[in-house]
Amino acid sequence: MYKYLVLAAAALTPCLTSANAEVVTINFENLAPGTALTSQYAPLGVRFATTPVADSGGVLRTSVEVLDFVQGGFRSNALWLAGNAITLTFDSDISDFSVVMRDTDRGSLLGRVRAFDALGNAMGHMTDMTGAFNTSWFYENTLRVATGGIRYIELTGDADGAIVDNITFTRVPAPGALALLPLGMLGLARRKRD
Repeated sequence: MYKYLVLAAAALTPCLTSANAEVVTINFENLAPGTALTSQYAPLGVRFATTPVADSGGVLRTSVEVLDFVQGGFRSNALWLAGNAITLTFDSDISDFSVVMRDTDRGSLLGRVRAFDALGNAMGHMTDMTGAFNTSWFYENTLRVATGGIRYIELTGDADGAIVDNITFTRVPAPGALALLPLGMLGLARRKRD
């Protein structure tokens, strides 16, 4: 009987931990343009902040702001990345982070995503530059860091007209009581065996 309980516990463990993972998508459509973004997405386990920076017009930007972005027939809410760093801090470990970066001007944009763990160690990054000055199309690309153990993300771009949109990540919550079931089964089997 002990052998069968061990096999059952081993079979249940991956199911219980992977079933708890949750893919989260943030597209900012539920916030009005001009909203300063801070903790509106705290129920999803993430908070936003920025480093203060003066934009090309000399205005000091001290918060991450939602804007109404229109490009041809395409319209969405997004975050303005005005040459500053946007930081996302997570309540628990996440994995598989991705974000869409767009240049609102015709030209090139150097977009960068850097990921860190809870201790501040670099976990991965992606940098991408596409386009050329005065081209007839707008830069857009999805930047992705496909690793686990992420607690902090930094987004940067080198153009005042850059925006970020459609952020996705996988939340990996700490094991709950259900995930400890296989260990309990092993303990019970061992007790009956003794």
